Amino acid sequence: MARVICSVASSLDGCHTESAGGLTIEGPTTLAHSALRLGLVDVVELLLCPTVVGGRTRVLPDGLRLALTLTRERRFANGMVQLTYDVHDRAGLTDRA
Repeated sequence: MARVICSVASSLDGCHTESAGGLTIEGPTTLAHSALRLGLVDVVELLLCPTVVGGRTRVLPDGLRLALTLTRERRFANGMVQLTYDVHDRAGLTDRA
């Protein structure tokens, strides 16, 4: 059996090429962290809950600096808030981790 090794960048680029629209990353934050560091993210969408549970992987990777513009804010009756940001200047990414 042949072993195939793919980079995150080529894998996401292949998915983007094959998709009819945008891609959504839900779940493994390591994939989202890699996509952010590689400059492959156009929009960051966060859902904030009024309950804080610490000790897990952070939503955004340490040391990553991005220029973001808030484009949407949606509040829910249960206290949750959905925030949508456009990512700017992806070419100017700096990672100080």
